Amino acid sequence: MSARRGRPTRLCLALVLLAASACPSDPKPPEPSPVGPPPTGTIRFGYPWEPPTLDPVARAGGSRPTRDILRPVLPSLFRMDAAMRPAPDLAEAWPAPRDFKTDPFSVALRLRKASWSDGKPITAEDVRFTWERLKAGPGAGRYRLLKDVQVQGPRRLTLHFHRPVRRWWALFSIDDPILPAHAYSPAWENGPTVSGGPFAFEGWTRGLSIRLRRNPGYWGKSAGVEAIDVTFVRDEEARLQLLSKGELDAAYAPGEPNFGARSGARGFAPTDGPLTGGPGASGPWGSTWWELDFSPARLKGREVLAEAAGHVADRALVAELLEDTGQQANGIPHQFPVLGPRAEGRPAIDGPWKPGGVDAARKALQGAGFKKSGDKFTKGGTAATFELAYANGSSAAASLARFIHFRMREVGVHVELIGVEPLRYEREWLPEGRADAMLVLRSGADAADASVYAAPPIQVPDLTPILDAAESAADVRKLRGGPQPGLPKAEWLKVQERLAASRLVVPLARVRAWTVSRGGISGPHSTGSAAGPLWNAADWRTTGS
Repeated sequence: MSARRGRPTRLCLALVLLAASACPSDPKPPEPSPVGPPPTGTIRFGYPWEPPTLDPVARAGGSRPTRDILRPVLPSLFRMDAAMRPAPDLAEAWPAPRDFKTDPFSVALRLRKASWSDGKPITAEDVRFTWERLKAGPGAGRYRLLKDVQVQGPRRLTLHFHRPVRRWWALFSIDDPILPAHAYSPAWENGPTVSGGPFAFEGWTRGLSIRLRRNPGYWGKSAGVEAIDVTFVRDEEARLQLLSKGELDAAYAPGEPNFGARSGARGFAPTDGPLTGGPGASGPWGSTWWELDFSPARLKGREVLAEAAGHVADRALVAELLEDTGQQANGIPHQFPVLGPRAEGRPAIDGPWKPGGVDAARKALQGAGFKKSGDKFTKGGTAATFELAYANGSSAAASLARFIHFRMREVGVHVELIGVEPLRYEREWLPEGRADAMLVLRSGADAADASVYAAPPIQVPDLTPILDAAESAADVRKLRGGPQPGLPKAEWLKVQERLAASRLVVPLARVRAWTVSRGGISGPHSTGSAAGPLWNAADWRTTGS
C-alpha cells in the first residue's frame, strides 16, 4: 500500500491500529511480468471461491460462486449488455407496447428458437418449471409478486403479476437461470447434465477447479475459446503470483485492498474497459459493496450494539484501507451502474440517520442502560460484546473485521472475531445466521428488489411493505418506452431510511471488482455487479483464435 511522503496518512494510522506496527517504507515494486505465449484454446481463470453446489435451487444455490459459474452454462430471458442495460437473450425481442397489460399487470414474451445441449428444445414449459422451483428456493423473495407463468405455446408465455413491477425483466435473468424440465434433478449439486448457454459443464475436481467447455449446440454466437478452467485460489496475492508465473491466464478479485496498484506493479495495466490482448486489469466500479449485517434474533435486546458499530464505522477510513478498490459508502447502491472510469459522480444516498463517531456510540450505549466500568461498558454485570464472523479467505474481510474490532474496543465493546473457512461461510454460516454479526460482500443489481434484507439472517422490520409500495408507485407507462432499471431515487430513499432506522445493516464501502489478464486474451470486462466475472465469457478470445 502506498503512503504520501512527508506526513503520516490516516491509512498509516489505521495500519498501526490493525497491525500494531508502524507503516513500513515503500517497498520496491516487483518487476513487471513478461507477456507469455497466448492461451491455446483453454483459459485458466483464477477465481476466489469454490461453489457450495451447482444446483441453483438447492439450499445454498443462491451463493455468489454458484451463480457466477452457472451464468455462461444456463440460459436466461434477458442479459446485461456492456453498459449494464437489459437486452434480450433467450427472449426473442424486447416486448412491444401491446405485450404489456396494466390491469392486472402482465408481460407477454416469445422465446427464440433454441435447444438444450442434448438437442431438446428450450420451451415456455421450462420457464414455468423453473418458476415452480425458484419460488420455493433461495431466491423466492424475488418472485413474491409473480402470480403465475402462463404457457401459451411451445415458445410463448405470459408473466402475470399481483401488481406493477418495474424490474420484471430481472426475473429468470440476473441471478436465476432457466432450468430444463426434462433433465433437472437434485444430482445437479455436482453439476448440470445439460447446457443451454455458450458453455457446458464438463467436470469438477473438488477443491481445485471446475471445467467449462464450449457448447457446440449453443443456439447463439459460438464461444470464442474452447474451454475455461475456473481454478479456485482464495488468496488474491496468490492469484497475482500465479499470473506472473504463467500458471494462470486471467484472474478475478472483487473488493480486495489496493488490487489495482498491486496488479499494475506487476505489469498488468489498469483499465476501465474490456481487456484487449495485452497484460491488463479491467476494474470499473459497480453496485458491489462490503457491509456489516446484524441479527436481531441473536442480539436479543442488545440492538444498540449494532447502532454503536454504525456510529464508529468511519466510511472514509474504510475506503482508505481498501485504497484504489474502495469508495466511501453513503448507502446501498440504488440502481444499476453506468460503467465509466469512476463512480464518484453517482448520486449521494443518505437517510436522516448519520454516523456520529465514537462519542455518539458511547452516548447510545449509555442511553440503553450500559454503564462504563473501567475501559468497558457493562449492563447487569455482563460486558458489552458481540461476535463478528467473516470468511477468512479474503484479506479485505480480515482487515475490515480487525478494523471493527479495534474501533469498538475504543468505545468499550469487545468484538469476538470468528474467521470461517469460505465454503462453510457461504454454505452454512450466512444462510443460518450463526453469528451476532457478519461481514458480507454484496453484489446486487438493485438491493431494494432483492430479498436479502427481508430474509434470514437479516430481519429488517416492515421492509417488504415499503418495497411493494415502491413498486406499485412505479409509472407503468415508462415501461412502454423500454427498460427502467432500478427504483426511483425518492422511493429508494424510503428504503434507506428504513435500513438506517433499523440500525441492523451498516454499509462500509463501495468497491471495484478486477479482472486481470497476463496477456493474449481479449474480451474480459469486469462490471463489479451482479453480472459476475463470466458475464460475457462467450466473447472472450485468445490472440490465436
